[in-house]
Amino acid sequence: MARPRKDTSGPGARERLANAFWTMLSEMTYSEMTVSTISSRAKVNHNTFYYYFGSIEEMAQVLFDENMLPELPKMLLPVLSGGVCDLSATKGFDEAEALPDLSARFSRARLFAQSDSSLLVRILRDSIRKLWLDTVGLEEADLSVAESDQLTYIFGGLVALIATMGEDASPERMAQFVESPAGHGIFATLSRIAAAEKRENQTNPPAPSV
Repeated sequence: MARPRKDTSGPGARERLANAFWTMLSEMTYSEMTVSTISSRAKVNHNTFYYYFGSIEEMAQVLFDENMLPELPKMLLPVLSGGVCDLSATKGFDEAEALPDLSARFSRARLFAQSDSSLLVRILRDSIRKLWLDTVGLEEADLSVAESDQLTYIFGGLVALIATMGEDASPERMAQFVESPAGHGIFATLSRIAAAEKRENQTNPPAPSV
């Protein structure tokens, strides 16, 4: 398929498609969105849509990945190397506020959390989980069954919390949750899972005494 002609007088076709997706997701449910309606809003034809995205599902994943910042887990999930958990998350949120378009990016993530689509909720949950694992240098294969279950519970709960907060959801309100006893418990658990010493002991148990 030939590359769509770029309109030098304004945003390109892909940018218009992305803007249309985010705008429409804030106005209607994901299940109401179609290739036709997104293309119409972006003022492009179907062929142009399919030049950039294979489907709406692929579009959702790609645009969400572009919206996420890899710096966020390091700042918003205060788990340091060696399993030390910094429960004073205020500094992390202050640093996060300096990131480009943080408020807009957070609002877009919130749209996924509040969506009627299990796909969008799963994309958000799994993306946060993967970013956290990447941040602490772990892979899914490194986790025990119990640790995997704990991460599923934690990140699923955080996504549900963002959805429940609705329009009031913000990095500042998440910071308040982090400082609560429940938040301390969550980050202490994440710290234990991330602990290098614990991981090494599990992988190489001490030899039995003779």
